[in-house]
Amino acid sequence: MSTATTVRAIIILIALTTFVDTTLAQTPITITSSFYSAKAGERETELEYEADDDGGLPTATVPCGTAMLGASGANQTWDFTTCVFSSGPLTTITDYGTNVAGDVPMGNDPAFATGNFYARGYDTTPASEASSWSVLRLTASSVTQLGVVGVEEAAPDYDTTLAVNNPVSTALSLPITYLASWSDTTAFTIGSTTFAIAEDNLVDGWGTLVTPAGSIDALRLQNERRSYTVVGGMTVFSDVQYNYEFFSNGLLSAFIYHDDAGTADGAGYIVTSTMTLPVELATFDAVRSGSRAHLKWRTLSETNNSGFGIEHAVDQRPFREIGFVDGAGTVDNERNYTYSLDLFETGVHRFRLKQIDLDGSFTYSPIVELSYETPERFGLLQAYPNPFNPTATITYELTEAGEITLDVFDAIGQRVTRLANGGRSAGRHDIEFDATGLPGGLYLYRLVAGHQSETRTMVLLK
Repeated sequence: MSTATTVRAIIILIALTTFVDTTLAQTPITITSSFYSAKAGERETELEYEADDDGGLPTATVPCGTAMLGASGANQTWDFTTCVFSSGPLTTITDYGTNVAGDVPMGNDPAFATGNFYARGYDTTPASEASSWSVLRLTASSVTQLGVVGVEEAAPDYDTTLAVNNPVSTALSLPITYLASWSDTTAFTIGSTTFAIAEDNLVDGWGTLVTPAGSIDALRLQNERRSYTVVGGMTVFSDVQYNYEFFSNGLLSAFIYHDDAGTADGAGYIVTSTMTLPVELATFDAVRSGSRAHLKWRTLSETNNSGFGIEHAVDQRPFREIGFVDGAGTVDNERNYTYSLDLFETGVHRFRLKQIDLDGSFTYSPIVELSYETPERFGLLQAYPNPFNPTATITYELTEAGEITLDVFDAIGQRVTRLANGGRSAGRHDIEFDATGLPGGLYLYRLVAGHQSETRTMVLLK
C-alpha cells in the first residue's frame, strides 16, 4: 500500500445520500452518530476537482480553492460553483459496512477486536485496483480509527498491508457542533517506517454550502495536520497541511488540502451520489473436497447485477479470472450461487468475486482461502458413514498424479461398479458410492495406481 493511499485512508469519507435545495436554516446544525450508523450498506461516488497529477491546482482552478477557504464564523456562504471539475468518469468509490471480521482483509486481527464499522475506498479503473479499508469504532461520542488495511490488487503488485494506529485516532468527536474542537495524535508503522500524525480540529463556521448539485446547510471543519515520517529513528519528512471539510447532517460534501503557506495546493472532491450497494453479499465461502474446491455465496438482494467473475490465485501470486457466473439482474430476494474447480497444485488457494454491474463498474468481495497439501501416503481412507444406507463417501489420497482405478466388489469378489478410471492429480479425492438397488452386506473397495493398491471394506445395512 502506498504512503499516499495510507494517508488518505486516515481521512474518513462519510457522506449524505443526495443534495437537496431547501429553505436554509438560520441556526447552526448539529451532527450526531445516528447518521454514521445508518450508512452501513451504502456506496458513494465522488466528483473530483483535482486538475493535475501532482496534487496542485493550476491557475484556472485557484478560484475554487479561494472559495473553499472562504470565511469562518456564523451564517457564511461557501460557493463551489466556480470549481473546475474533472471531465473523466467517476471512478472513486467508498463503501460502508459493519462486518469488520467478515468483510475486511485481516479483519480478525486482534487490533480490530472492537471495530464495528469500516469505510472502504477504492478506484474502479483496471490500472489502479487498490483498496484501502479504514477500520473504525463508532460510538455516540466519537468515530475512532483503529487502523487501515491496504490491498494492492493489480498484477504484479498484489500485496496486503496492515497499519495499526497506536494510539487509536479520534477522527471525529461527536456530536459535531459549531465551535466544537478536539486534538489527536497517532502513529502507525509499515515495515521499518513509522508515520506519525498530530491534528487540531475546530468547527469554525456554519452557513450555506453552494455546489453544482445544489445548496445545503453546512458546518465547516478546519483541520491542521502535522505529519512526520521516521525511518530508523530519523525524521526524513515532515509536512503541515490545512484541510477544510464541510458537513451537513453527516455530509462530507467537499474537501481540499493546502500547504503550510495556506495556498490552494491539493486534491478535492464533492460527493455526488449515494446508493445502496448493488449487490448485498451475505456469505462467501470456499470448501475443499479432495482436490476439488467448491465456492458458495449468497446474496440478499441485487440491483443491475450482470454477474460475478471468479478470480483465483495461489499463495501470493496475482489473481486471474477463471470463470464467470451470471447474476440475477435486479431482485429483492435471496439468491444462492456455486462454482467448483479442480486444484492442480499445492499451496494456499485464494478466491474472490468480481461483482460486475450492467454498466461495467465492478467491486471485489472479501478474499476467502483454503489450503491444499500433497498427502504423505498413498491409499484409501475408511468410507463414511460405515455402515451406510444407501450412499457412502469414499476418500483416497495420491502422492503424485497418475492413472487410477477405483472399483467396488461384493463379498464373493464380483465387481459391482467402477467408480473411477483415468488420470487424477496428486492430493485427496472424494467420490460417492450409491448402493441403491444392491443387497445389504459386506462390500470391498479397491484403489489401484500403477504398482500400488489398497483394499478396504464397508457394510451396507438394509
